[in-house]
Amino acid sequence: MDPPTSFSCEQTHERFILEFSPNEMLAAVTRFKDKTITVLDLESGNPLSTVDTGTEIYGQRVTGSTVIAVGHEKIVTWNLPTGNRVLNPKASVTWTATFSCPETFSYSYTSRFISISPDLHRIAIVQGPMYGNPPSLYLQDVPTGQLHGPVSMRGGGDGRPWFTLDGRQVWYITDRGEAKGLAIVEGSESGVVKLENLEPTSQLPNTPPWLSSRGYQVVENRWILGFSGKRLLWLPPHWQSLGANRTWGGRFLALLHGTLPGAVILEFEE
Repeated sequence: MDPPTSFSCEQTHERFILEFSPNEMLAAVTRFKDKTITVLDLESGNPLSTVDTGTEIYGQRVTGSTVIAVGHEKIVTWNLPTGNRVLNPKASVTWTATFSCPETFSYSYTSRFISISPDLHRIAIVQGPMYGNPPSLYLQDVPTGQLHGPVSMRGGGDGRPWFTLDGRQVWYITDRGEAKGLAIVEGSESGVVKLENLEPTSQLPNTPPWLSSRGYQVVENRWILGFSGKRLLWLPPHWQSLGANRTWGGRFLALLHGTLPGAVILEFEE
């Protein structure tokens, strides 16, 4: 196992949002509701670029050579460094789009996390809890701004939701570490989109960010196991967390909970 890379920042209880690029060469990281995203070169551990999005960031996705960030009724993108991947500290936004929300919904302080679907057409939004009620999950179509939901997140859960690779399901982790999912059902004639609860399971969906595509796994929130089942690393207590605060990217594991001074990235080679 290579030494861990730590993206340092001021001590805070806010969590971090991190997205690995599909080729596992770059990582985009920010603090929840911050306005600046930093792109890290995973080979060297050095930052390649930073960008001020001009909006509080609730979620992001890296696709190809582009970073997409979603904030307060705004989506911004910019191109990642290419070629020799030299530092570009003055990277700037290349495209900005806005979308409106129904009056019944507000991106207020109660908004938690946003995840973007792989086809970039939908976003899943966690809002709440409010007035003693559990958090709620909404689904929004980016092109139209149409909002679907809410669906009560049974068992709580204040981490971000996550789309499966086919974009047909949204999953989240409850306060007890249980995985719960919602199926996205589209009416063939009416065009109405519904969110239907799937059966709860103790097994996370076999896809990032909660499981490694290379067979690495975390057991008992303490041990990192290789694809052969060999113990590779024991996480010290202040690094331990539930699955909602971890993100896998192939051989990389990012620890993102807010008690850490920065997002910690671990690389494993068995």
